[in-house]
Amino acid sequence: VPIIPNTAYTTAESALAAPRSSISLASCGACRLLYNARFDEKLTVYCETYGNALHYSETFQRLSSEIATRLAERLRLRGKLAIEIGCGAGYFLNLLCETAQCDGIGFDPSITSSDKAVALGSRVKIAPEAFAGQQVFRQAALVCCRQVLEHFPDPLGLLIALRRALGADSRCDVFFEVPNAEYMLERNSFWDLTYEHCFYYSPHALSALFRNAGFFPTSLRTTFGDQYIELEASACAAGAPSDARLETGGGITALADHAHGGDGQADREADQWSRQFDRFASSYHAVAQRWSGFLQHCRSENKRVAVWGAGAKGIMFLNLLGCPPASIPYVVDVSPVKHGKFICGAGQEIVPPETLAWSQPDYVLLMNGAYREEVRERLSGVSPRSELIVV
Repeated sequence: VPIIPNTAYTTAESALAAPRSSISLASCGACRLLYNARFDEKLTVYCETYGNALHYSETFQRLSSEIATRLAERLRLRGKLAIEIGCGAGYFLNLLCETAQCDGIGFDPSITSSDKAVALGSRVKIAPEAFAGQQVFRQAALVCCRQVLEHFPDPLGLLIALRRALGADSRCDVFFEVPNAEYMLERNSFWDLTYEHCFYYSPHALSALFRNAGFFPTSLRTTFGDQYIELEASACAAGAPSDARLETGGGITALADHAHGGDGQADREADQWSRQFDRFASSYHAVAQRWSGFLQHCRSENKRVAVWGAGAKGIMFLNLLGCPPASIPYVVDVSPVKHGKFICGAGQEIVPPETLAWSQPDYVLLMNGAYREEVRERLSGVSPRSELIVV
């Protein structure tokens, strides 16, 4: 598979020649954690051509706005400092600072030129560098990190360094968001596998990781149709719930701190996780063959197919099924910065939704069901006869 699928390529030829490596997905039942046993950190180099911004979608904007409002109100951030690790061009950090009326500093090594940044307010600054325990963290009231932790090959080391950078007497809160490994296993969502994700966390694994690093989880929930896990934690023991039980939302109705439970319960949950993992592994070829069969049928019936979503799911779908541009010529995406670029590893051109007005595909494959209503509305205006199918 492509090593860094969200890399933008300016020609189909360079996209098809993108560097590749292998994923060997492994599982730890006791930790309820998945990881790529073949991950090589030296291969994953992020630069200006990397882009995974989702804020051009109205659906994702609503999620970000809800998070920003909740953090601003609950943590009373007005006049304080918020820091984001892996901030990208700064969209969420800017939104948070506007909502909370606080200052913000973002760290991201992939930002090396000002033309990639969004229109930032005067309260927000972005440092084109990685987190390395900078002194400014001692001033932070909040440290947030969205969809980044899964990229770190030593997450425990990162969190221990963060806890140390905050200082021994810190009362800082942290907010982390990661993809949900339980969702991936339960839904057979093979398209969520990417080489650059070295770890896939369950809620249990994420909570245990933060506790081991010296944080005290205060809230844990699943969001975005259970696709994401949100964890809030305190650097201060006074912020931890007294009964060691976390409030949860989404598809998880109750989650205890099983580190304090009996061995029998832990063994049963480890066995259940291992069975889920085995089912996931055994289902891969059947799912891939089903979609390959569908695409073959479309070709034989001269049915036109388009893919909606040039993010990781769409990229991995096309690569894992080996779809050449001849069978699916383009991928639709709402992000204008991707238009005219080409899908890493597969070579399809990325086009705006308006392209469907003249191409009128018979089927549009939507890679993420969370965007169903947004895409259905856009599709009705440009290609109403196209059938929308959620992958």
